[in-house]
Formats: sequence, C-alpha cells, structure tokens
Amino acid sequence: MLGVHYASRPDVFYAANWLCFTLSVGALVGFFVYRAWRSAFSWFVWLPSGVLLLHRIVIEPRSVLFGAAGNPLAYFFSAGCKEISLAPLYISVRCSDQFQYSLPFYAAIGFSFGAWLSYLHLRLTLSQPKDK
Repeated sequence: MLGVHYASRPDVFYAANWLCFTLSVGALVGFFVYRAWRSAFSWFVWLPSGVLLLHRIVIEPRSVLFGAAGNPLAYFFSAGCKEISLAPLYISVRCSDQFQYSLPFYAAIGFSFGAWLSYLHLRLTLSQPKDK
C-alpha cells in the first residue's frame, strides 16, 4: 500500500502517499479544533474546497463534459503522485493540479471527519454519569 521503496526519499514518499498523510493530519487538526471551539460549521469545511475541485473538474479540457468520465476523475482523485522531485526541482502538471485542488479537498474532508469524531467523543463522554 505505502510506497516502501521510496522510504529513502521523503519528498517522493510523501508525494506518492499524500492521501493518507493529508487525511490523517486533517482529521487530527479537526479533532482538536472542534474540542476547542465546538462549532458545527467545522463539519462543513469541505464544501468550499469541494466546490472548487468540482469546478476545476468541469472546466478541465479532459473533463466529464468533453470526454470519458473516468479520465478527469482519475486525473484529480488519486492517492498520490510520483512525478515530483526536490533534487532537480520538478513537479508535473498533473501533480500540480492535484496539489492545488485535490489536496485541499482531502485535508478538508479529514478536518470535517475529525471534527465529527470529536463531537461524537464529547457527546459520549458528557452523557456518561459521573462517579461521586
């Protein structure tokens, strides 16, 4: 699952597995932010980035409007991108699009999920009777 053969290069390892990292960091931040502010708006953080991603999918030249439906979805929704390097600074167009549009969406989904988990955790712990 994780690209173990890329373990010696942190930049390539992260880029190849950024879905896992982005979702988990977003969920962790969302969990603690909800515990601090307890706002139900944090459950819907994913909406602006989701609308931006959907807009980009529709206007993409290989979009669902002008081509096969699988191509733009696979273009934006992948677990990582291997066409990136820090040694000679290089990032492909596909990785750049994923970095600009997909990663914020993944982070926002993780944030909202973490906030929802924090809500459930607080609700379960506050509903428990306290021992005297």
